[in-house]
Amino acid sequence: MINWEFKFHLNTEKQHSLLYRAEVNGIGVQKEVHTTFKRGKFDKVEVYYFIDDDDREFRSEEELLKALAEGR
Repeated sequence: MINWEFKFHLNTEKQHSLLYRAEVNGIGVQKEVHTTFKRGKFDKVEVYYFIDDDDREFRSEEELLKALAEGR
């Protein structure tokens, strides 16, 4: 399990976004949570994970940890 640290949020009329950062074995990682806002209610939530200096995008923390364990 990754100990995420909240860093930033951005709220617009149509979307709310949160950004978290952490380090896993000295490698920087990022988690982004994007929530669509429609008709005054929160709607679809999408979560994305990234490894610093790596172009891949992961859809779960498990996928991210697996990639880190495999040496990126």
